[in-house]
Amino acid sequence: MTIKYATYNAYYTDSTGRIAVIIKNDFQLLSVEIEGVKFEGYGFNNLSIIDKPSYSQEQLQRFTLLPIQVSNPDDNTTYIDEELSNFSLEFVIPQLVIDVVTSHAFSADLLMNYSLNSTDESFVITLPLAGVVYTGRGGWIETAFDQIHNQFAGKYRFKNCYGCIYGDYSVYGNDSFGTMLCFANQKQEYRATSDKAGYMDLAPPRGAVQEIYCCSDYEIRRKGVGYRD
Repeated sequence: MTIKYATYNAYYTDSTGRIAVIIKNDFQLLSVEIEGVKFEGYGFNNLSIIDKPSYSQEQLQRFTLLPIQVSNPDDNTTYIDEELSNFSLEFVIPQLVIDVVTSHAFSADLLMNYSLNSTDESFVITLPLAGVVYTGRGGWIETAFDQIHNQFAGKYRFKNCYGCIYGDYSVYGNDSFGTMLCFANQKQEYRATSDKAGYMDLAPPRGAVQEIYCCSDYEIRRKGVGYRD
């Protein structure tokens, strides 16, 4: 199954209060409209206002906007953008989970609590399955998924890019969400790598994907492949 677009009913909270919003996800960009102000970003930690001059100061006063220097590799220039901070989001993400014994994939609701301020970023995710609540937390969604995966103890697997054999990260680091690399464009070569040196010799990946995405190239991840643990 390839998911191309999703919307999530969410609650946005800041110092002003808690309101219902809708997060839109085309699996490249996230967008959300908060009291008429539209934000967009590749991750939750870089949501920026779309067309800021079109809004009044009264509309913008509830938001904490932190200036950040952005580099444009196309023309080697830099500019200052502003990103939303001091907020939290709570919403449910439908995810596929595989029962390892039966190989059956089924849909499950992943509850995400995300928060960001000037000094801290946090993902707290919970997943109830068959009467057991699995929980993971960390500054990266990868860390939270790792904790839940370990709690599965071999009983379940995530059917998403995080749980896919072709999903990996750059040796130079990654952002907290949405910068996983997909190597499904070179399946045999990637599956044959087992160390950093071999991984760095691979051709460029297909591109960046969100950990919660899933496509028809999915295969269950196993240890000892690529750069990831």
